[in-house]
Amino acid sequence: RSTGQKRGWILYERLSQAIAFVLPITLAIIIPVESGSRWFYRLLARFYHARGAAHRHWGHRWADPREYHRAVADFTRAIRLDPEFVQAIYDRGLLLWRELADGEGAVRDLTRVIELEPERAEAWFNRALARQVMGDVEGALADFERYLEVGEDPMWREISRRQAENLQGMVVPEGEEGR
Repeated sequence: RSTGQKRGWILYERLSQAIAFVLPITLAIIIPVESGSRWFYRLLARFYHARGAAHRHWGHRWADPREYHRAVADFTRAIRLDPEFVQAIYDRGLLLWRELADGEGAVRDLTRVIELEPERAEAWFNRALARQVMGDVEGALADFERYLEVGEDPMWREISRRQAENLQGMVVPEGEEGR
């Protein structure tokens, strides 16, 4: 990174940390914690999600795995504040398998996304890829087939079709495992 980039990043990081520290305390003083203050936690979850997206961006930009870990931490904070925040769960799952090679964590998150929004086609597709990388051929095949039922994007449908064909050749029919 250039000196200007480093200074900009240090300023962004310090400002972000200050906001992350001060915002919840300030709002907690202003807003009493009652059943009606759920919107506050959802709003704070959106803040952490946005900050996680920024960390993911910087991780891509500078190929810095530390930024990916910071993004996962912020996505996790967002999910703790709003356990049904589907976009944060989805983004964390993608980051886990694509950039951090945590297939199990990715499958767990993408499964949760599918539980909350079963028609979210990209979750089926990405869980299939994560399962394929982990060696779960049957699970990946099932997810690619489900994507073909709900997905509409022609390019991803074609990729799913090809992947499903390849995986079908790898699945051993029952009773033939020992042959």
